[in-house]
Amino acid sequence: MHTIIRVVTVVAIAGALVALATTQLPKTIKVEG
Repeated sequence: MHTIIRVVTVVAIAGALVALATTQLPKTIKVEG
């Protein structure tokens, strides 16, 4: 059970980081460009 919870948390954190990256990168690129 602990391993399943750990995998779920890692996937959730990774998904959150990807979501933040996809939302933040276009803004920084537009500002720099």
